[in-house]
Amino acid sequence: MIENMIEVRLNTDYLKNKKNLDVLAEKVVYTGLIDAYFDYMLEPLEYRSVCFEVEHLNIDNFQGNAAVNYTDCDTPYTRIIEHKWFEFGKDDEGNDIPTTKQLTDKEANMIFGRLAEYKYYYIDSVIVYALNRTFSFQILLTNIQI
Repeated sequence: MIENMIEVRLNTDYLKNKKNLDVLAEKVVYTGLIDAYFDYMLEPLEYRSVCFEVEHLNIDNFQGNAAVNYTDCDTPYTRIIEHKWFEFGKDDEGNDIPTTKQLTDKEANMIFGRLAEYKYYYIDSVIVYALNRTFSFQILLTNIQI
């Protein structure tokens, strides 16, 4: 269905060729660093890379706290979480990056990586969001003259 409808350019530095490339598309999916896109004009954004390992222990109390952080170089992990000690309350929108979000919202023809949002998602929410986003692209594609 979309064969020959999307041009893919490999080994192309979008930011160095932005002016020439932007005229070729109604929408651009930019997956590079948002800091670089805005020429590092704001404080550097924090980027995270994490790996989770889950262990189920058949004991009442392993550490007595919800979270214990390990900051020494000899421990191969940074934190142990014992979920049963957490109080479950309202959602914490702690990943808001308002200044960068305001800048990206002004870029109407750009879609920035990670679902173009500044949130952590549960996988079911990611699937729903991606399907909704795909549906909006399908509407856009039906309006393109081929």
